Amino acid sequence: MKILVLTISSILLAFSFSACSSKSAKPKEIKPAIWIKHPTKHPEVGDKIYGLGEAGEGIGSFSEQKDRALKNAISSVAMQVKSKVESTFTSEAEAQGAFGATRSNIQRKVESAIKDLKTKIVAEYYDKNKRIYYVLVVQK
Repeated sequence: MKILVLTISSILLAFSFSACSSKSAKPKEIKPAIWIKHPTKHPEVGDKIYGLGEAGEGIGSFSEQKDRALKNAISSVAMQVKSKVESTFTSEAEAQGAFGATRSNIQRKVESAIKDLKTKIVAEYYDKNKRIYYVLVVQK
């Protein structure tokens, strides 16, 4: 399990660096969006796996704040994918009576699903008063 967590962490770190935007300009100020408290109300979420990330200004520059929020959102999606894959294949293995023999297969399927994880940013918001950056991503 420790190896799986380290593998997921490594994949998330590599993916989040490739998914982060290089723009450092603050987004246009708009009224707080309902999706911050209710992500499923965003029209692009639907029944997709989603992640909401947020980060306050105390972690560094605005660019670092955006990167942290995005990493948090992607990590949330990855953990949901991991749970879904584990649950699906564990149930199948138990139904076949071969749980012990297939644990390594389940781990490989989880690693593959995380490695192939693709997300899309569907919404971003910067709360000027709270100085918190929010980002909503969905699994493609």
